[in-house]
Formats: sequence, structure tokens, C-alpha cells
Amino acid sequence: MRITETEKEEPKKPTPGTEDEVTTSNTTRQPGEAIGDGEDYIGTLGAPVRESAGDDWHFFTCEHIGDGFSEGDTLYTGGSSFSSEIGEVIDESCSDDMAVAEPEDGWEPSRAIAGEGGTEVSGAGQFTLDGLADLEENDEEVKKFGTSSGITSGEVETHDGTYWVNEFSCPRRTNQLRWGDEDVGEGGDSGSPVYKTSPNNDDWFWVAASFHAIREDHIGGGDFAHGTSAWTITEDHGWQFYSPELVNRLGVNPRSARPAQPVEQFLC
Repeated sequence: MRITETEKEEPKKPTPGTEDEVTTSNTTRQPGEAIGDGEDYIGTLGAPVRESAGDDWHFFTCEHIGDGFSEGDTLYTGGSSFSSEIGEVIDESCSDDMAVAEPEDGWEPSRAIAGEGGTEVSGAGQFTLDGLADLEENDEEVKKFGTSSGITSGEVETHDGTYWVNEFSCPRRTNQLRWGDEDVGEGGDSGSPVYKTSPNNDDWFWVAASFHAIREDHIGGGDFAHGTSAWTITEDHGWQFYSPELVNRLGVNPRSARPAQPVEQFLC
């Protein structure tokens, strides 16, 4: 999301032979593809989540899209009357800008990020708080894939910040990853997976955060993007981006997330 822009999508008719047309062989939705409220607004799917090993994967995106998702709402492939229903929202958080939807009608989430040639989120696939701190300390970059702007990247500036977004009913955003500048996202990118190549395998990605907003000319902070860190979604809501059974099989044990204290605070 760009704070100064809407995320409206003009209604369009599905084109045969494209991802807009749902067929029996085309019911998988990738992180980075468009989703919406079926009316006017679109966002982007994040990496899928689940509660524990053996559970089904669920769709993940931002809560604030449109008028804000609530439990029982329907998640669509876009923001028009031609969009297809893909799931029902079963969990949401305004403060962490999170919405989780249970797949329906044969749809299922993919772990392969759109635009990355089929490369998947790995079994150990999310950064802990300490892992994000390492990215900041080493001036490393993260990437995001959004339905509007595609793949962009930016350097991690703050691994655990607190920001205020006055446009929403729950304006205080904590445990925020901050990276890049105003060019890393556009309206419609909300919910995008923010990720980095796995430190264990170049063919995998680890999820760092969920893209929330672009901040332009922010008081005391300049231009940047920010979003809720992946470890917060796991620690506070029980949804995880990784597969514990694969973590154990590979012998890769991410450090446990620990409670965080905001390291900076800006006021809009």
C-alpha cells in the first residue's frame, strides 16, 4: 500500500487462457499474485501459513485491504465482480495487518513465489527477530513481489521499528521491518511477501515480513517501506511460514523468536 493512494481495480472480464480464468487445472494461487475483496480493491497474496506440521496451508494477506477483512469475509482473486472466490477469512488482526483465509472450492496456496521461476519458500522458511537484526547489522537487502510493481529490493534499515499510520482504526504498528525507499512498492502491493534467499540453500527463500505500506516524506524518517515481521505472526497469532517436519529432517533449527522492544518511533 502507498499511504497516499487507493488500491482500486477497474472491473475486467476474465481472459480465456490467462490466470483470470479458473479451470480444473488452474486453481493454485502463488505468493505475489493478486487477491481482493471482489468489489473495488485489490492486494497481494503473501506466503502461505499454517498452524502446525501436518495442517493444511492457508492464504495470507493484509487485513486493511478495502474496508478491512473480518472473520467470515470472502477472499477473491481480484477486486471486480468477475473475480473468483478462493477462501474464507478465519483469522485477522488490525494491529498486525494480517488476514488468514481457509481455501475453498478447490483452490490451494502455492509456496512458490510468483516471478521467481518456481523457487519455493523453504522448510525453515522464516527469519526470527535475531535473524532480522543480523540483516540490519550487515546492511543486507530483502526483496518483495507485489501484484502492481513486481520484484523490488531494498536495504534493511530497521529490524524492529514502531510506526504510526493514521489512516486506519488501529494506527500503531509494532514489530515492523523497515527497508528500501518509496520506489519498492505501489498501491495494490499490500500483503506482498518480503523475503530473502535462504542462508542454507540458494534454491530456497525465507520470509522476512509482509508488505504493509510505503511511507513518503515521513517525519524524521524520509521515504521507506515497512511491514509486520514474520516472526510476529508466529509468536502472537500461531501462524507459521515454515514446515517444522522439514526443519527437523534438514537439521536446521531457527532461533526462537523473543519478545521485542521497539527501537524507534515516528509520529505521522
